[in-house]
Amino acid sequence: MRVVGLLGLLATVTFSGAIRLGEEGGYDLVLELKDVPKDVEELAVDPVVYVDNIQVSLDNLSKLMWSATNQTFWIRSAEIIIPREWEAEFMNYKNASSYSPADIQISSKIPYPFVQNPVICGLPGDHIELPFNFFDVQAEEQKYGGNIFKPLMALWARYRWGVWEEHGYPGNSRFPYFFQNVNNEFTVTGCNNNTNLEGKFRNKDNKACHLDNDPTCRFHPDSKSSARRSSLMHFYWLDSVTEFCNSSSHQKHDPNPQNLFCDRKSVQEVIWKSMDFKKVTKKVEKFEYPIITIASRFREAPVLYLLIDSGFNQAVQLRLVLLAQILDFIASTNPILGLGYFPTSETDTRLKELVEFKLFGGNENEFLWSIFNLSVIPAPERDFGSAILQAVDLIREASPEDGGTILILKTGRALINTNFPLEKELKVTLKQEKINLFGIEILEEGNSSNLNNLAVKIVEAKGYPEVTEDLRVLFEKIKEIWEEGNFPREDGPVIAWKGEVKPNETIVFPIPSKGTVTFDLVTPESLYTQNIVSTINNWRAKFNESSNEYGETKNPRYVYTSEIVKIQKENLEASFNFTAVQPAHLIVTSEASDVEEVKVQVTTSIPNRTLSLIDLPNDEVPFGIYAYLTFTNGTPIAGARVSAEVTGVNNSRETLSLKDDGWFNDETSNDGVYSGVYVPPIDGNYSLRVTAVGPGKVTSLGFASQLLPEKQDFDTQEISTAMPLLTKTVGLPGNFEISNRASYYPVITTIRDLEITSHENDPDQTELQFNLSPARALGRTNVLLQYNFYMARSPDDLLKIDVTSSKLPPGVEHISSFPTKLIEYSPIIPLYRPKEKGRFYFVIVVVPLEGYIRASKLSNIVSYDIGNVQTLPPGESTESITEANNSEPTDADFTDSASENTNSPEPGSTAPTTPLPIADEDSKPWIKSLPGIVTLSISAVLITAGVLIGGFWALKKKRESPSVEVAVEVGSS
Repeated sequence: MRVVGLLGLLATVTFSGAIRLGEEGGYDLVLELKDVPKDVEELAVDPVVYVDNIQVSLDNLSKLMWSATNQTFWIRSAEIIIPREWEAEFMNYKNASSYSPADIQISSKIPYPFVQNPVICGLPGDHIELPFNFFDVQAEEQKYGGNIFKPLMALWARYRWGVWEEHGYPGNSRFPYFFQNVNNEFTVTGCNNNTNLEGKFRNKDNKACHLDNDPTCRFHPDSKSSARRSSLMHFYWLDSVTEFCNSSSHQKHDPNPQNLFCDRKSVQEVIWKSMDFKKVTKKVEKFEYPIITIASRFREAPVLYLLIDSGFNQAVQLRLVLLAQILDFIASTNPILGLGYFPTSETDTRLKELVEFKLFGGNENEFLWSIFNLSVIPAPERDFGSAILQAVDLIREASPEDGGTILILKTGRALINTNFPLEKELKVTLKQEKINLFGIEILEEGNSSNLNNLAVKIVEAKGYPEVTEDLRVLFEKIKEIWEEGNFPREDGPVIAWKGEVKPNETIVFPIPSKGTVTFDLVTPESLYTQNIVSTINNWRAKFNESSNEYGETKNPRYVYTSEIVKIQKENLEASFNFTAVQPAHLIVTSEASDVEEVKVQVTTSIPNRTLSLIDLPNDEVPFGIYAYLTFTNGTPIAGARVSAEVTGVNNSRETLSLKDDGWFNDETSNDGVYSGVYVPPIDGNYSLRVTAVGPGKVTSLGFASQLLPEKQDFDTQEISTAMPLLTKTVGLPGNFEISNRASYYPVITTIRDLEITSHENDPDQTELQFNLSPARALGRTNVLLQYNFYMARSPDDLLKIDVTSSKLPPGVEHISSFPTKLIEYSPIIPLYRPKEKGRFYFVIVVVPLEGYIRASKLSNIVSYDIGNVQTLPPGESTESITEANNSEPTDADFTDSASENTNSPEPGSTAPTTPLPIADEDSKPWIKSLPGIVTLSISAVLITAGVLIGGFWALKKKRESPSVEVAVEVGSS
């Protein structure tokens, strides 16, 4: 198809980009069978029946979603993407509308459902992952306790609205399966609208059990009960449960993830404040089932990213001619095409995505409209290097296994400043991601290309007659590579470490592989090479100044390079230090390690890449950054060193560490999710790249489900303690637009890991030890903070604390304050000496002692029994603990009692709660019995009163009488 013909269509076609959520609350979702068996003959299920199961589940999910959200949300359309090998089984299918990652991804490599949403609360995540057998109805309905669209509803709520599970987990001290309420009664952690529910305690052998001596003991509610309607984030498998907990039914004291991460708000309250809810401006009057289509992705088509330099150049007419010829080539080959340009403004030099990856055929108008409406931007600096890296990230996301091609149309030479990525980084990244780079550069006479060392082939365009034949040769080379599948191999060097380094600060990092290690230091100032010191074991690197980078010999930056060769050991440590005035950027490359099995997924807390700091959904996480490290089978990788490099306005760069330690915005330690928070200094566009450096460690984390409390066995999969060789750099495609930074009011982070134990040398519990991670003052450093500790008999009293006021509610005691400078990753362990015995509840609030900062919210509330208060678990008799532990339990029914329960159990039922034991009065000594205590107390009061009255009377008489001497004769009468 000729370009002229394509241009003629623009006058009659308009565009409306794909809408994920309509104003009437309808979602357009994509479900992809991603990593599933391709050979139909090897499938255990009929593919047509399998896809039918998906369609029925989505229909039911949409109907449940509509009713559970008060007719607010539903599924308007769903595109089910099947493998191309399955096409022959289906009569009607089409090409996929998009090549972006799907909302729901089905894989045979993972054992349990998983939601990729590491944000603390209230924000959407990236996607849902489901095991292939999830839609094998006969097997899975038994596993999930009923209709599979109900667990899918819980997963969707976690994915789109950022709510959490309301149940606990066996063996988890943070979120216990059972807990003790204010009445010292054991109850099932959860949330429901009815506090009485009949059920049984059963172990994995389906026998009656006790919690204290059987770790597999679970509470099985009666599935036929119609009294309970909520919550879908807990007992969703019950037929009667069709609602989320709201503000009236929510149990804010239960130790579950929803309370901890969402500040004790109900699931429904979080949904009503979600970003999706704010987009809904009208409701549908009548429910309609979603429009479902079957599609496949045309993977035989090559993947091409067209990157256009929008910078100013005198040869505007030549640029239009080149674009026309490029489009002719694209129309003749019909690739999966993505389109972007750079710079986006005079101060922002990075890539902006115009059209996401789509098959060119059928979408010609959208591409043409975007290209020929592109403005020319007179930017003095055009960082084509960063734009190429961002295009690599986009190809990785759309074609993670097959690689692709980048064709860049560049207008003129660029001046290489200090913030440009190192040329070696581009070389390594292109090869590692199996991407070929081709370039067309519009150059003035006397200039040469910046891309000679990077591109497979370039065309230096200096005039129309000369360039036509060169373009024909370049296009033929691209087609040859596509036909032969000749993409770069991955066995070249990899990035072992990269980031900003500060003068006179020694950094240490691992080198995961043997062979040659290269150090490249980029700095804005000239250095003495003897002041650059890097060693691996006893080998010291010798640095030399490098020239001729990007074809330039006179750059306004300095590059110093060194190699250490013939390293014979793996997993060594390297150190680096240099003497200078200004910070610099260091990149270390080593021989390729085994990275094929390592998967790095990067996400943020910024939906739709746009964030205003005025009205944040979660002010504790203005810009959350998360990296999820796993093997391709889903096994998480802990113990790696992960860093994020944020590129901001004017190409400034900042590096921060991402941690997997369960502190602050990292939900769980050692789960393979590495988290960090960035506070942008000013308004503007920001981009992100994450580097994970090994070796990491894989522990026995297991695959205990985070969703399914009814899976009574809670299977875990033992994982070997292998040490994977890990080196991976991944960028997040696109830019993040930040606005209203001046309005951001710094806040102190909430403590969510408070624990209380008795002091190790204090078995009588006269001293308590508080264990917690320190708070942070976001947007500020080196701030003096004060930790205020409060205690009460009831958690309700603690929840009434106003963190902005010094006045405490009745029943709350301020027991201690602990001022300290902000020190990251240092535990604070104050001691408290309780004055009385009993059950108490504790909470912490962190307040600033200086600066313009908001106080933290209430920490997690922790209960503690001071004085060894004895309590019994569900199902135990109060008559004899020893006998109960050694005897066979009876097959008794129980009633789950919530923490706020004030209702009595129904007649004939037994509540699964155990009050504090009461001693037998007749067996006590008289002085310890109730009559004896009362008698002794009254006697003591009377004696004390008599002594006080007599003494007062004698003193009064003495003051009233004159002072006289009396002589008494012994024996006189």
